[in-house]
Amino acid sequence: MKGLIKQLKYRFYRQSITKRIILVITMLSILSNAAFVGSVFVIMKNQLFNKTKLDHEKDITMLEKELEMFFNGIRNDAVSVLVSDSCQTLLSDSEEFLSSDTAIQYRKYKLMQGTIMSTIGQRPEYNTIAFYDLNGNCYADERLIESRGYLGQQQERVRDFLDSDKNEAVTFIHKSPWRKKKETDFKDCISYLRKVYNKNKGQLIGVVELEIPNEAIKELYGPIMENGSSIYLVSGDCVLSAGELHMLYRNLTPESWYASLAQVQPEDGMQILKTRKNIFFQKQYAEFGWKIVDAVPTYTYMRDVQLYAFIDIMIGILLLFGNLYISRILIASITKPLSKITNTIVDIGKGDYNQRVHVKDGGEIGTLANEFNRMVDKTELLMEKIIEKEEENLGKKNYTRWMFVLPAIIIVIALFIYPICSSIVYSFTNKNLIKPVFKFIGFKNYAEVLKDTGFWIAFFNSLKWTVLSLIGQIAVGFTAALALKRIKVCKGVYKTLLIIPWAFPSIVIAFSWKWILNGVYGFLPNVLIKLGICETAPQFLTSGTMAFITLVMINIWFGAPMIMVNVLSALETVPKDQYEAAQIDGARPWQSFYYVTVPHIKMVVGLLVVLRTVWIFNNFDLIYLITGGGPAGTTQTIPLYAYNMGWSTKLIGRSSAVTVLLFIFLMVICGIYFAVINKWEREDSK
Repeated sequence: MKGLIKQLKYRFYRQSITKRIILVITMLSILSNAAFVGSVFVIMKNQLFNKTKLDHEKDITMLEKELEMFFNGIRNDAVSVLVSDSCQTLLSDSEEFLSSDTAIQYRKYKLMQGTIMSTIGQRPEYNTIAFYDLNGNCYADERLIESRGYLGQQQERVRDFLDSDKNEAVTFIHKSPWRKKKETDFKDCISYLRKVYNKNKGQLIGVVELEIPNEAIKELYGPIMENGSSIYLVSGDCVLSAGELHMLYRNLTPESWYASLAQVQPEDGMQILKTRKNIFFQKQYAEFGWKIVDAVPTYTYMRDVQLYAFIDIMIGILLLFGNLYISRILIASITKPLSKITNTIVDIGKGDYNQRVHVKDGGEIGTLANEFNRMVDKTELLMEKIIEKEEENLGKKNYTRWMFVLPAIIIVIALFIYPICSSIVYSFTNKNLIKPVFKFIGFKNYAEVLKDTGFWIAFFNSLKWTVLSLIGQIAVGFTAALALKRIKVCKGVYKTLLIIPWAFPSIVIAFSWKWILNGVYGFLPNVLIKLGICETAPQFLTSGTMAFITLVMINIWFGAPMIMVNVLSALETVPKDQYEAAQIDGARPWQSFYYVTVPHIKMVVGLLVVLRTVWIFNNFDLIYLITGGGPAGTTQTIPLYAYNMGWSTKLIGRSSAVTVLLFIFLMVICGIYFAVINKWEREDSK
């Protein structure tokens, strides 16, 4: 190591001043910018995570209070029902009810129905109210579904409750044997059971059951789920209530995250587990021994982290270029006087001893120039030595010219050559972001990518995205250019208004359209509802086909101004005398356009097609910021596929293979385009 450091120091001090200054400033800039970007990223990630944690802790605490108020209301309703005369009479004299004649049974049945329906009328969230006597007989309304299996399970739960020492209980999630009007499906419900005692004698006479659909409980935590969270109410290890229907009845014991969450030490009554995809919050709901689980997708706050990271990187790059620009000015202030001295030395070496160095620098360089001038005055008698010195100087390499091209060379190497070369190298390896060591694996990455159906879906999405966007941009931009060409009044105003979409940064456009088209609070969906065009808010960004079409329309709106500006500039170059000659020859407007306009602008249009094809196919930020490739991958293109492959799965080698394939495909397309353009050039030169 010491030998290497010594060798590097030797080579460093062997370089010119220009190279040393550029090298030092570049290294310091890169290190400082990397430290800045890294520290800001870590700080923002921690801050956003803590904010997410605090928000969801508040949500769970609020849900706990909502559940308490909800079940207090159910208790009050149960008490009012069980102390009613109909309930007391029915359950106290259930044997008499079953043995009496039809007329008496009917009057008692109507009394029971009145009690049930009046309570449900006040609290429509109840599915039904049922009564059970000590013999297990069930008394309910006509909405009982003819399913002995479901009813038998319910009666078994009631008998178990009667045998227990509990005065109240909540059953596990089950399919209800009762239904609402005009409904045939079994509802997913939980039941609140309460023992009924004779008001006069105090003896147990039966059970009253209030059946609560999952939808009624779901409404309590529905607002929490609007931010992408998933709420589960868990009894034992079974999901009792959930916003996602597929989670109902599920036993969470096999879930690894659930087992890990159970091992976490509670902090202020809250257990928190962070995984790669989700953050899990769990709090005990002591009322019935339930657990409240909140599963928050990591991307809900990582999207902001990634945005801040992107901004930080851009700031870091700007700072790097700023430092390089300042270093260039600094180096010029040093090398320019040195160049004057060098040039004067060259002139004197040619025999012109009238030359002197004139610099405004009052520091070391100015002193050097003055001393040099005095030396020249005294060296006329030492011609031979001066000539030998000049020949020696002429034999040395002049590195000054590299000072001007070095920033461009560095930028090209950093932003073009190095990424391409590194991607090609990595594509033949099994490089992984979480593994420090990688090895050569040949064409295995390419084989895996080409076998992946997700790659081909993304590829065809990219083709559709590029073709539709390109056609739309050319059609709109070309039409706008032709219209502006004919406008005589306020032409500059119209041109400015039409170019506004192109002037805005992609991130501003993406977030603006995301806000305008949001299916809940978006401006456009709500306007469509208010105008009566739609009954419900259109889901522009969450419906597969609609999301893709919406993105294409946004891209057309964004890219058309560029086509318009360039086509309009090309139209201005068409000689007017050729149009006049065509009119004299009796040409129609479309013939003038085809035979005069098209030949003059086709080269510009051809180059625009090449540039826009490459730009649109590689477009990443617009799709990523608006839909992220969703819903269900319907808007995922090759750049997003490569990004997710590299940063989500950490498979940098396979992601590099995707970028190499994308580069080859675009080179082939560009080759075809340029072949056509070269053919046009040959035809025009004839």
